[in-house]
Amino acid sequence: MNCSQFNSILLFSANLAQSKKQIQGHESFNIIKAIVRGKLHETSHSNILAELLRSDEMIRISFIEEFIETGIYIKGGKCNIDVEKDGIDICIEFGNYVVIIENKVNNAPEQKSQIDRYVTNKLDSYSTKQIYVLYLTRDYPAPPSEYSWSETKGKCRIILKTYRKDITNWIKKIYEADDRYYSLHTALYQYKTYLEYIFDNNNAVMDIPKELKDIIDGQIAGQTFGDVGCESKIKAVKDLSDKLSEVYNICKSYQWQLTWQNIREQINAKLKIRNMQLFDMKEMDWDLPDAGIPFMLDGSNEKFYAVVSYLQGRYIGIIHYNHTNAYDQNITDKLVQILSDKESSSAQLTDSQIYSTRRYPYWFKETNDKGLVDKYLHMVEILKNNDKVQFLDKPHSNS
Repeated sequence: MNCSQFNSILLFSANLAQSKKQIQGHESFNIIKAIVRGKLHETSHSNILAELLRSDEMIRISFIEEFIETGIYIKGGKCNIDVEKDGIDICIEFGNYVVIIENKVNNAPEQKSQIDRYVTNKLDSYSTKQIYVLYLTRDYPAPPSEYSWSETKGKCRIILKTYRKDITNWIKKIYEADDRYYSLHTALYQYKTYLEYIFDNNNAVMDIPKELKDIIDGQIAGQTFGDVGCESKIKAVKDLSDKLSEVYNICKSYQWQLTWQNIREQINAKLKIRNMQLFDMKEMDWDLPDAGIPFMLDGSNEKFYAVVSYLQGRYIGIIHYNHTNAYDQNITDKLVQILSDKESSSAQLTDSQIYSTRRYPYWFKETNDKGLVDKYLHMVEILKNNDKVQFLDKPHSNS
């Protein structure tokens, strides 16, 4: 894919988010479809989703883990869920977190400063809480525009998901659990089959806005030859769809790379003052894209890395140099004592394994990029000020 194609696909993607659907016909009976004649209002979708979250804590935990952040919801803790309060479609509040859900399942138009208002309202009420905005579109993930969200960028974390893929797949997954009481299981079945119905391409008729159809036709111009029914045009549109998916995956990967680079640069700028630096774990033949600082514990030959990770969430912690060795409680006890003033964090004392590397034996989960940087530097400072810790100026030898 060349640069010209890439630019064209980006333009195509931006406009595609405005597409709308009208659904017709289905043979199987569904109580929701029977009542609404094929189309639920966005408020109804919000009410169903909120009621599911209220009804069962395991569903609530599954939703938070799937769409927001792993490890932040404490089982048995207080959770408040509101629908259509202060204009917010769904608002979930628990612990130190606020989740604002904006539901665009039917492609409702944006309102001026809509997301800014919601976030500002919650910041005024809970200045110390982490705010997430789950932006649910219908068919394709798309962020709110500057018209709706500009002033509060950087003050919340935006998450882009779709009903077609993400919500539908999640509903299917929780439906498959066999420990639900009958009425909830039946409700999940009805909503699952309704979502499958409205997103079944074999039973859906796409009502494409003329301006969007012109963009699609412009993209495939010159790729259709002759007049053999629709076959050549179908192939051209499929090729365009494949390119769109490729560009989306490339952009997500590049976003991750840039974010990880920015985190490392911020940390290294602070470490430079201390005559220290991060080392790339991959350069040492490790299979994780983490970075760390090597150190030893006084009175032993035990070698460690103080690690910062952005792989499957934001983490800081300690990895033993011999990371495939069996778990040693004595080592953990020593590190717990050294890092005792960080016990208020969500620490994990574990020998859990990700790929072939043990996250061992002391690990902290963080919730945002700034916290990851600040708390990693704080952990390094604690280690540096302890007379039992000796930092090294180069990685450990593999010999």
